[in-house]
Amino acid sequence: MNQLRRFLIESAEARGDWASIDQGWQEIVGLANYPDTVRQWVGEALGAGLLLSSNLKSGGLLTLQVRGSGKIGLLVVQVGADGHYRATAEYSETPLAGESLDTVFGDGSLLINLALPGAREDYQALVPLEGNSFAAALEGYFARSEQLPTRVCLGADAQSVTAMLVQRLPESLQKDAQDWERVEALFGTLGADELNNLDVETMLHRLFHEEQVRVYDPKPLTFQCRCSRERVSAMVQNLGEEDAQALLAEQGKISVDCEFCKANYAFDSADVALLFAANPGQGSDTLQ
Repeated sequence: MNQLRRFLIESAEARGDWASIDQGWQEIVGLANYPDTVRQWVGEALGAGLLLSSNLKSGGLLTLQVRGSGKIGLLVVQVGADGHYRATAEYSETPLAGESLDTVFGDGSLLINLALPGAREDYQALVPLEGNSFAAALEGYFARSEQLPTRVCLGADAQSVTAMLVQRLPESLQKDAQDWERVEALFGTLGADELNNLDVETMLHRLFHEEQVRVYDPKPLTFQCRCSRERVSAMVQNLGEEDAQALLAEQGKISVDCEFCKANYAFDSADVALLFAANPGQGSDTLQ
């Protein structure tokens, strides 16, 4: 658990990723105290983000963001190339068990942002949130952005999140689709309960025991928030000294809560004075 594994189905010219987390996910659930149905959607989105992060190069950061007009208005997942992840959600109403994607998120969209070291600007892909599940929405993203046939399975409960995908290799697209159709049919027999309760080797053997499958070394995954007092200090500076002093006068202190890990950062008048004295006119950042 708490790892990402890549695999290659050599006999069928397909690749795949499997990710599973437990301890870090339990920390997120404990901090946020989500209702069960919200927890389910956050877990599935986090699993999707872990899968999407598999190609990140050193120093890269993937952000998956879902915005909608439904019961869950915002869902954000971030995963770094170092395997650190975090997730949060904002909801106005608790979804009912078994409600469809469009009911929960309304008229929603899925944004994938890749911040890559050395790149002049981030790569972004924005697609409609379509399908009857988050797995279907992710399959739609791959179809639109990469034009590669992809199947996804996502499982989440209070104890763990597990996610898996298989994808046809680009070089096989000009060949007969029979091998991919076989992989797709076998993968279609996988359910969330089985996904959440089997290790990757056992699951791959059950699904593809007649194929030649190569499994690569694991990459560790860890829950870790990127917030810090330094980042929040930069946010306060970005307000400008006049507005910061106005907030102090109104509230007695400037208090910022991290939406991911729920850490609180408080600044009194002495903190604010020192902040602007040390770095006048500088600073710009967010907790995102």
